[in-house]
Amino acid sequence: ATSLLDGEFIQIFLDRAIAEAPAQCPHNPAYDPKFQGLEFAPFDSADPPADSIWFLVIVGIAAVAILLVLVVVSYVVRCFVRRRNKRWVGA
Repeated sequence: ATSLLDGEFIQIFLDRAIAEAPAQCPHNPAYDPKFQGLEFAPFDSADPPADSIWFLVIVGIAAVAILLVLVVVSYVVRCFVRRRNKRWVGA
C-alpha cells in the first residue's frame, strides 16, 4: 500500500493536474470553456508486490476479529443487563 507513495505516481498525478489547471480556471487568461484535457503519455505502472496483497488480507482479518470482539462484548453486556433487570423486577 505504501509503494504508491514511495514511487512517482503521486508526483506525476499532481504535475498533470497542475498542467491542466490554467485551462480550467475561469479567472485565468488561459481559460478555455471547451477544454477537454491534455493528452499525456501513460506512465508505467508496476505490478503490485505480493506484500500489498498480504497487507490487505491481514487488514481484513483484523477487521473481522474486531467485529467479532464487538459482537461478543455486546452479547455479554446484554446478558448482564437482562439478569440485573430480572433481579430488579423480581425484588
